[in-house]
Amino acid sequence: NQQTGLEAVMAFLQGRKPCKPDLARYLRYFFGVENDDFISRSIRQLQNTSAGMQLRREMEHNARAKGQTLDEAHYAAVLKSIDPDPSNRVVLLHGPAGTGKTTVLSEIVRQYARQGKRVLVFTHTHKASQRVVDAIARNAPAVALLRLARNKQKLTPEEREKYWSGNHKVFNAYRKKLRHKGGCVHVGTGTGYYNDKRALAGYDVIIVDESSQMSLPEYEWACLEAFRS
Repeated sequence: NQQTGLEAVMAFLQGRKPCKPDLARYLRYFFGVENDDFISRSIRQLQNTSAGMQLRREMEHNARAKGQTLDEAHYAAVLKSIDPDPSNRVVLLHGPAGTGKTTVLSEIVRQYARQGKRVLVFTHTHKASQRVVDAIARNAPAVALLRLARNKQKLTPEEREKYWSGNHKVFNAYRKKLRHKGGCVHVGTGTGYYNDKRALAGYDVIIVDESSQMSLPEYEWACLEAFRS
């Protein structure tokens, strides 16, 4: 259980109790001590790559423009999430409310869209979708963005006017951005995605917002549907 796992980790870090070889290797990787070629590259390794240094410069510049300093945890989360290593297929981002997870999400979207990737953000509720759309529009305004939903009555007036896929004016502007930039992001609930004819047949990247709020079948269905191509 969670308590037993935490106790094992603390015992390992304090040198009080040995643990199984695979767990020891993973903990060394997780805390950036070493990689052991066990799984994808550690944060420490990624920081020293040219892409890692370029990302740091970009995020530091953006932080200064807002009168802030770079949040190292945000940088590490984005860096790990966009690592192209084939073994880096799943990343779990965890943090209490107010720690900037949605801000990090918008930066991850921006980075992938720049690479020409098709990104789908699944949310559990329309309110969560609205929060994600607002963050992406604020932090990555150049990204081709669509809000997926069949029923516009569940959207805010701003969403219907600026981002809703069913608004022909919005969709035409989205297509222009798409032709220019290549990458895009679609945001919506599972049912919004399933019922929206503008949804793509497949995506390169899936981000599940507040995944703990989804049931396992709902989460699996979302992933299977999005990657069905």
